[in-house]
Amino acid sequence: VPTPTPRPKAPSRTSSQPLQTQSIEQSMRLEETRRAEAEAKARAEAERRAREEAARRETQRQEIGHSVAGAFGRQSGAAGSQGTASSGTGNQGNPNGSAGSYALTGRTIVSNGGILARPSTSRAIDGVVRVRIVVDGSGRVIQATVAQGTNIADTSIRNAALAAARATRFNSVAGADDQEGLITYRFKIQS
Repeated sequence: VPTPTPRPKAPSRTSSQPLQTQSIEQSMRLEETRRAEAEAKARAEAERRAREEAARRETQRQEIGHSVAGAFGRQSGAAGSQGTASSGTGNQGNPNGSAGSYALTGRTIVSNGGILARPSTSRAIDGVVRVRIVVDGSGRVIQATVAQGTNIADTSIRNAALAAARATRFNSVAGADDQEGLITYRFKIQS
C-alpha cells in the first residue's frame, strides 16, 4: 500500500487578523472614484451643451421675430399706421366704410382705384374671411390662403375672397423679398 503524501496545512487565521478582500483594496476604490468623476464630468458637459443649444434656439427665435416685426402693421409711426377713422391719420381704409381692410406694411393698393378688389358673390351672408397673402417685389399677390379668424364656412364665399385677394395689386418695391400680409373681408347680410 502506498503511503499518502502529506498535504500542506493551510495557515489558520486568527480572529485578530482581518479578512482581506478585493473590494477594500486601494486600487479598486481609485478606479471607482475615477469612473464616478468621469461620469459626473460627462453629465456636466451634456447639461452645458443643452443650455447652449437652448440659448442658441432662443436667440434664433428672437432674430426671426425681429425680422418680421411690423410685417402685419404692428409697428408704430406713419409706416405702420392702419387707421380707418374719419379723424386722425392713417395710410389705409375708408372712413365711409369698405368691403375689407389689409395689413401689409409699406405697401399701397395700386389696382381698382386704390381699394381692395371686392369678392364677387350674390349670397346673403354675414361674417369675416381672413386671407393670408404673399406679395412679390412687383406687387403681385403670388399666394393666398384662408387664415385663422375666418368664421364663414361656405366654400364659395371663401373662394370668392381668395380670388379677390389674388386680383389685388400693390405698389412695387425694387429688390424687395416676398412679403406676407393679411386681408380681412367683412361680409354683411344683404337681401
